[in-house]
Amino acid sequence: MQKLIKIEANIIGAEEVNSVNARDIHTYLEVKTRFNDWIQRAIKKYDFVEGEDYLVLKNEYQLKGQMRVSKEYIVTIDMAKELSMLENNKKGKETRKYFIQMEKEAVAKLQVPSDTNAVMLEMMKMQQQFMETQLKQTDAILELAKSMKQTPQIEVQQQVQYLDSRDRKKLRDAIQEKAKEVAKDLGVSVSTISPAIWIQLKSFFDVDDYQDIHKSQLRDVMHFVMFWEPEKGRFSKKESKPEFKLSINEDDKFKNLRFS
Repeated sequence: MQKLIKIEANIIGAEEVNSVNARDIHTYLEVKTRFNDWIQRAIKKYDFVEGEDYLVLKNEYQLKGQMRVSKEYIVTIDMAKELSMLENNKKGKETRKYFIQMEKEAVAKLQVPSDTNAVMLEMMKMQQQFMETQLKQTDAILELAKSMKQTPQIEVQQQVQYLDSRDRKKLRDAIQEKAKEVAKDLGVSVSTISPAIWIQLKSFFDVDDYQDIHKSQLRDVMHFVMFWEPEKGRFSKKESKPEFKLSINEDDKFKNLRFS
């Protein structure tokens, strides 16, 4: 895929992450609004937090004999995706897809073995069985209504609502806290753990990006993060290919998940 915008590693939120200069996004999208106004509006609209979603670099330069200061906003890939959608046009959508693809290529390098997904596949089968049961019940109701020569009243499906900015921040914070907890127990860095949680979460809920998760699924997603654990005995500082596995606690709390 053609590289549209330069991506570099920077320390944001006490860990090294892939990041982008927000000014490059502003330039590529050909935004007519002045950069400082544009970025400040985005920070306020999406509740971005300095030190977690972005960092500010100050550059001093001389112009016409006077010292001036410019600010560069270095943002995470997640923040870059949301900035790309501000203009709500074709180029913005193209840029967001670019960042999603770059993120996929980055996490693919972790090379998580496929056998670690066995538990998640089992949970997905349970979800499919639940949906099939619901469909059978719906068919039975329709057949009953037909036999009584009545037209069943079918509710109009409500428009799907996705996670808002506060929900997304809540999810990011939960994963960050879980990664810190696991990293401390295993004696490894947080940046090693958090990508694995994201990978399994997106795979389990069958989404390309966490912003595609429905608002009605937030409780299930938070439970997923709460009960996520790495597979015991298969991860240490010395190993280059960590294997992770979702463990189900003996009290079977996670089996009570509701699926949308």
